Amino acid sequence: MNNTPSPFRQPNFELPLDLRCAYRGRPQPPTDLRSMPGTMEATVVWCAPSDLRGVHHYRIYQGDERNLIHETSNQNERQWKVKVPATAKDMIYVSTVSILGRESAKIPILISSNDNQYVVSTASDATPGQAAPTAPDWSYQPSGGALYKWY
Repeated sequence: MNNTPSPFRQPNFELPLDLRCAYRGRPQPPTDLRSMPGTMEATVVWCAPSDLRGVHHYRIYQGDERNLIHETSNQNERQWKVKVPATAKDMIYVSTVSILGRESAKIPILISSNDNQYVVSTASDATPGQAAPTAPDWSYQPSGGALYKWY
């Protein structure tokens, strides 16, 4: 028997544990997208999908489905402030991404800023603008399904 390694086999190559246990399908898309306008910005919030298998993080696109503006660092970050010109409207797309790089369908939402504008003035009646608020019921939103079911 010949003990020389075959050039066609990888000797003892192991994937990291998080890749060996990775969900191989496409993750489900985020749900319940909402937008709250602010001065020259909008806050976009969303809920995690009910099936969290494969969800590693989120991607946010602005304008069209190819213009990536942000990639979250984890699956728990579910809001993002987007800069928008005063009284303008823009499309935002949010998708989930698996650890293997597979992306869900992109869910669109139309956002806009309010009609307040920053006023730079030395006058006493200058306005600082208004920040885009978070949804009032944000803390009560479901965060998605459980990764594991304990019986």
